[in-house]
Amino acid sequence: MYYLYLDESGDLGHYTDGPGASRYFVITVLEVRNEQARKAMEKAVERTVKNKLHKKRSRKAKPVTELKATATGFADKQYFYHSFSHEIKLLQAVDLFAWGFFRKYEVGDTRWYDVFREKVVFERVYPYK
Repeated sequence: MYYLYLDESGDLGHYTDGPGASRYFVITVLEVRNEQARKAMEKAVERTVKNKLHKKRSRKAKPVTELKATATGFADKQYFYHSFSHEIKLLQAVDLFAWGFFRKYEVGDTRWYDVFREKVVFERVYPYK
């Protein structure tokens, strides 16, 4: 069985002139080809949250329960990518990839995108009219 996980990053274009509005709206689909790969990806997310994000919080801070691209540093993104790529919460995973595409187009930052770009099957920019 195939699993498809979809996430977005950016604005839909309603407020293109407002402060903080993005120039791009990114949709990312993560394809997982079988149950074994799905479980491995889920385990990689859980391991990254536990081993990387929880250790950076003070005891008084709320526990981290979700892997979010905007709240995750580059080193933690790399840790996540290497964890799941060796083993094959998946909406959290696709959020990280969507953020990589968004940063590439919005501000020209390809550092995170470059880590996973060899796995990208299709990428296209549609002009805003």
